[in-house]
Amino acid sequence: MIDKQVAFENRKEGLSRIAPYLFTAFTLYLLVLLFSAWRKRQHIALEAQRKNSFYSFVPKQVMSMPATVYFYRNNSIPYAEMLTVGLMDLVRKGNIQKKKEDNYHLFNPMTDYHHEDHLIHFLFDKVGKNGVFTFEKLDEYVNKGKNQQSLQNQIRHWLTLVKEEIHSHGLTEKKLKLRWLTGIVGFLCISIMIIFIIHELYMWFFLFAILMGALFMFSITYRPMTVKGYTIKNQWKQLKEKFETTTSHTWDTWPDDDKERALIFCTGLNDNKLIEKNKSLIYAMNDSLASPTNMFLLLAISSSATTSFHSATEISAQSSTVTPGTGTGVGGGGGGSGAF
Repeated sequence: MIDKQVAFENRKEGLSRIAPYLFTAFTLYLLVLLFSAWRKRQHIALEAQRKNSFYSFVPKQVMSMPATVYFYRNNSIPYAEMLTVGLMDLVRKGNIQKKKEDNYHLFNPMTDYHHEDHLIHFLFDKVGKNGVFTFEKLDEYVNKGKNQQSLQNQIRHWLTLVKEEIHSHGLTEKKLKLRWLTGIVGFLCISIMIIFIIHELYMWFFLFAILMGALFMFSITYRPMTVKGYTIKNQWKQLKEKFETTTSHTWDTWPDDDKERALIFCTGLNDNKLIEKNKSLIYAMNDSLASPTNMFLLLAISSSATTSFHSATEISAQSSTVTPGTGTGVGGGGGGSGAF
């Protein structure tokens, strides 16, 4: 028994001597990773600035507005806001027309993206009838128990199709080899932690636990943006920053499509200051230079649709097998794409 205790103490002493070297080695690996990620981001930013051609105040359209907003918000946005953006974009493009206060009519079923096909199918075939959708029908649909899980599934599938559009543009890099290697190093930390906890080296156990968490976080979230991805996000970021100071005179010179896309983008951000700025610009617009009817229509949809979609997704989330935290909001894969 005494011999076992002596052997244990000897191993503990040996481990306590090599622990600082192991910790330094793993920490250096993590620091090199972070520095390399930072350097890559700086390089991408400089390359994007070098290749960036002239564009109007509102960036040119590269993706649909649902895909643009979803990418800009790092794949984390409540369902209601995403559905509102999708509906507004279909109205902007002329696929859907609003006839009465709450009546949406399918005018042109021909779309550019699979996710638009799916949203139209859901709104006008699943919920609506004969090419007509109303939020009253959505309330009736979601208040039927059998439809509550269906609503969640329909939205998830729609978002999967939105992600497919984003992925088709190559806006982020997967970096699978680096992420797998970092994950393996994280698992090595677990092995070392087990040895330390067995030998009662609690301080080193907790230090390696912190390292392990950082390594796994990097492995899971590291998806650096490409030049194209950085350019798209940065241009829309510039619009967001400058929009509040935009004058009515400047705004009147924008093409109608730019005004409408800017309104949809601000709606997707759910930023009250930007929404109020849009209202003031629309109310003050020069009728001879714009199409006021469509702008007022989109502005009305931006508020009413968000409220109605939020109510429907809340009901379905609370009553279905999906928890409210995951049923009303979008989060997950891709969230780390802009982190490095």
